[in-house]
Amino acid sequence: MIGLLTPTTLARTNLALRIAQFLCCLLGLSFVAAGGITFHSSNFVLLMNYTGMLYTLWFVVAVEIFNYSARLSTRVEQGIDGVLVFMLLIGGICLAASDYISYCDHLWHCHNLKAAVAFTFIGMFSFLASFVLSILATSKATSGPTEVPGQYHLEVTPTDALSPVQDLNSPGDKV
Repeated sequence: MIGLLTPTTLARTNLALRIAQFLCCLLGLSFVAAGGITFHSSNFVLLMNYTGMLYTLWFVVAVEIFNYSARLSTRVEQGIDGVLVFMLLIGGICLAASDYISYCDHLWHCHNLKAAVAFTFIGMFSFLASFVLSILATSKATSGPTEVPGQYHLEVTPTDALSPVQDLNSPGDKV
């Protein structure tokens, strides 16, 4: 399946996943903030969605669009994606299992907290898709040589024209 993806398609898919991650983290962040109450699980989900949003914003804007920053190595990207997958999973489970969602009364905006759970899980799955896609892309064997040999040429430094000893038969050399 990964053999069907050309480098252009792979880059566009990765960019689309990063944009989806940004939107899901932004929506999860705003729905948690609009939930009306702060507790440990909501603070953790707020922090993880904020971290994911900043990472994808940096990746899309600074790296992909403006080429302001160099791209991280593939292993570092995989590590960040893996950590965010794990943290968003933990945050989504903790927020979904909290008593503030289970026994919600009319003082808080329960639908906002439930939407935050949904967007946290959707963001987690988009980070997981990006993580798996980068692993599959790096494990694909290359069909040709990875390094193109440079062209060999020899240049000789001209020594005759720049020699301090111009002519041994000149009158200044006999002194």
